[in-house]
Formats: sequence, structure tokens, C-alpha cells
Amino acid sequence: MRYHTSFTVAADPPAAFDYLADARNAIVSHPKGTTLDQRPSDGIGLGTEYRFTRPDVIFRSTITTYDRPVRLRFENAFDGQSPTVSSWTLTPVGGGTRLTVETTTAFVGPGWVRPFVGLLTIAAWPLLMIKMWQIKRSIVQALGERSAA
Repeated sequence: MRYHTSFTVAADPPAAFDYLADARNAIVSHPKGTTLDQRPSDGIGLGTEYRFTRPDVIFRSTITTYDRPVRLRFENAFDGQSPTVSSWTLTPVGGGTRLTVETTTAFVGPGWVRPFVGLLTIAAWPLLMIKMWQIKRSIVQALGERSAA
């Protein structure tokens, strides 16, 4: 399953990149009760791993591309299931930044699930759209809204 969107924020590319790379900013789009652990804890860069934990699930996110302030890529997984890759491209536009994100998700599970992957994709699509809308909204609120140039 693939999701792609672009939107523009008022922040310049370095500020927008730093905001996206720091998962402490993403905690607002996770349910209440979620805790965050960053490894290593002393900085953010290539290989930084974030672990979001709540009672029912552990979500890991690792930075696999860190090209400040142009490209940022996270590889994500829920308890080792449903790997997701989120690739961000940042482009300067008229005093702001166009953020483009492409997210791909693959359903992983027991062999008996494979025949139902198409149905799971259809069922999960609205949930992914809602989650991406929440993430976009929190980014725009933090970095300022800007009309597309």
C-alpha cells in the first residue's frame, strides 16, 4: 500500500527537517499513554532509533536516510509486523518548505493471511489516511501553514 502527499509549511528547510527528524515531535500523533525512547539518546542522525511503547503495541522507527535538509527516511515496524517506510523530501519554496512524503506499507503475517492481503489493504486504507492527516495537521500546526507557491 502506498500513500503520497505534499504540503507547504512556513518554516525553512533546516527547521522543517530538524522538526521531522526529532520523533519527540511525533508523539502528539500517537495515542495517550504512549512513551518514547530514543537510541542513542545523545543526538539525532543516521541510525537513530525511536521506540514508541503503549500497553498493546511497540512501534520502532529508525532513520535510514539523513541528508539534512533535503531527504529523511524512516523504516518503521509494529512489533516486527507490517513494515512501513516513510520517505520525506524537503524543497525550499518562497520562504517556506514543500514537504513531500511517500509512505509504503507491506502486510506481514502468518501464511494463511496472504490470500486476504487485498482485503486488508482496502480495510486499512482509511486508517492510513486518517493517520497521515493527523501527522500533517500536527506538522502544519508546529511549523506554520503556508499557501503552496
